[in-house]
Amino acid sequence: MKKVLLALAAAAGLMLTAQTASAQFFIGGSLGITTTTMRDTDDGTTQSGFSFKISPEAGYMFTDRMGAGGIITFQSGFPYIGSFDANDLKGLITTALGVESDLGNTNRQSRSRVLGFNFAPYFRYVLIDTRRFSLFADAVLGYGSYTMQAQTGDGGWRDASKIGLLQVLARPGFSMKLDPHFSVVGHIGSFGLQNMSSNGETMTRFGLDMDTYNLSLGVIYIL
Repeated sequence: MKKVLLALAAAAGLMLTAQTASAQFFIGGSLGITTTTMRDTDDGTTQSGFSFKISPEAGYMFTDRMGAGGIITFQSGFPYIGSFDANDLKGLITTALGVESDLGNTNRQSRSRVLGFNFAPYFRYVLIDTRRFSLFADAVLGYGSYTMQAQTGDGGWRDASKIGLLQVLARPGFSMKLDPHFSVVGHIGSFGLQNMSSNGETMTRFGLDMDTYNLSLGVIYIL
């Protein structure tokens, strides 16, 4: 009986050692900054502004396959660089929102801007893993709060409306190792449910969006 207990203890120790060896903390994030300049050719006046977004990220891989983490995003406006394809309605709308928001930060004639944050914890499962490249899927539960602000006559800002956003998503992604510590991480699209509430009204969206326009990139550091 004692030998059996010793054998079980040794096996448990080996499993714990193997799991500890493969476990890894990681930190990282992404940054988005957009500046916009609009020039009026009739009177020669110029308007300019900017948007920014910062998204720090931290997580822990329990094993080579499973991990968990979270991303917190703070933003002002709609940082945007992307396609100007006339057939890409989503891109055109995002561009228009970004320009309006950028100029709204500095120009009194532009009357609105958006400020907000989003917190998105996730569970990650690695589907394919090679020495340099891996494919994974994240199950995300996200909550966001955004404030639409209107400009006052004296150049200040007042809150016009608030928007709450709840998301339950699956997001495919990939990771490419640059060296033992640094990796580039990307996500392409999402699949799931979004619920938005504002001024007593709610809107629910369910869908799949897997185009490359929805590509987002970040860098992580493995401790």
